[in-house]
Amino acid sequence: GGTAFGLKAFLDAEFISGIDFILGLNSEGEARAFADADLIVTGEGKIDEQTLQGKLVNGIVTNAKKHNAPVIAFCGKLDVETNRLGDVGLIEIIEIGETDKPLEYNLKNAGKLLEQKSFEFFKNWLKDN
Repeated sequence: GGTAFGLKAFLDAEFISGIDFILGLNSEGEARAFADADLIVTGEGKIDEQTLQGKLVNGIVTNAKKHNAPVIAFCGKLDVETNRLGDVGLIEIIEIGETDKPLEYNLKNAGKLLEQKSFEFFKNWLKDN
């Protein structure tokens, strides 16, 4: 945020949507990214109030809805009241961090934790779908 503001103030840069920029890099953009998807998987280090206000996950969900594509998100930490999760539009949010462990443990073991949680999620998802 601070860097972007400085670039705008001093170098006449413009603010653009990150998700729109990424999708625009591909000539087929949104259609290729979301069309015919059975499930879209995204993630963020921490899902919190900022996520509800338009971070990347929010942009992915917004674009996926246009194509009726379901979206799940993995996150290191879930820091928003669960009754607000419908505001995001995700069908599921999976917190990979172990809440009883310190941040350092979760950061050091993020790969292993993501592997375990994703295996559990997809094993159950495949049974139900």
